[in-house]
Amino acid sequence: MVGPLTLEGVGRAAAATSESRSGKAMRTLKFGAAGFNESNLKIQESGQLWFAQELEKRTDGALKIEFIGSNAICNQLDCVKKTQQGIVDLFTASTQNSAGSAPYYNVLDFAYMFPSRAAQHHFLYRKKSEALLREPMRRLHNIQFLYSHCELRGLMMGKKFQDKPTVTSVDELAGTKNRVSGTQLGRIAMQLMNLNPVPIAWEARVRH
Repeated sequence: MVGPLTLEGVGRAAAATSESRSGKAMRTLKFGAAGFNESNLKIQESGQLWFAQELEKRTDGALKIEFIGSNAICNQLDCVKKTQQGIVDLFTASTQNSAGSAPYYNVLDFAYMFPSRAAQHHFLYRKKSEALLREPMRRLHNIQFLYSHCELRGLMMGKKFQDKPTVTSVDELAGTKNRVSGTQLGRIAMQLMNLNPVPIAWEARVRH
């Protein structure tokens, strides 16, 4: 779906695309995007705006997506709740942060169990993921898993590492304190690596 997205100039760009389509949108869907916005998505490139535009394009404009980012309507910890309540129609947030309200997300350790992004992509888009992931998510939490850019977990180093040699082993970080999302499995993994996980929602971190 490509159409007018209501965020920081995205609407202007998408409006030009929508003019080339015939017909009028039959329905507008609210897309709650936690802390994501046009600016930081240029860094992370996780595909939320692309996905919204594809939905519009592939329905020939019958669907219009109202992209509401920057925690304006929901954040990492409550986007899933607001989708379940019908406040938003679509949401994007970390599977690990969402696990606090949709515990079945903990059934897979998305960030650590796959050997590569290709392996994660292969699982999520093959038929077996229907029985193992998608159907239980619908049945237990009333949400449909639609899209992932298949990001594995990495470490974002602080400024004190700026002038230090490149970190080449997790052993070099043993004993450091690290922010981690709300997942149980992620926290266990970091504890096993002696990385002292501190669960903090991302938006709480960036505010400070």
